[in-house]
Amino acid sequence: MTYRVEVAPEVLRHVQAAVELLAQAPRPPGVKKLVGEDNLLRVRTRDYQIVYEIHDDVLIVLVLAVGNRRDIYQRR
Repeated sequence: MTYRVEVAPEVLRHVQAAVELLAQAPRPPGVKKLVGEDNLLRVRTRDYQIVYEIHDDVLIVLVLAVGNRRDIYQRR
């Protein structure tokens, strides 16, 4: 089963490879659920966090934000 990955336009392109890996493994090792959020997950790649949600019923991983670990949550 392969998920289709959709990336919001404002997402930084330098983490594209990590984002594309979510199609094969939407819940990779190291993934964490965001505290206080029902559907949001985060995974780290280098100094960046990828914040996303998984829609299992339609096989979509929707990337909502990518940013530096120190300021990614200030924009949400």
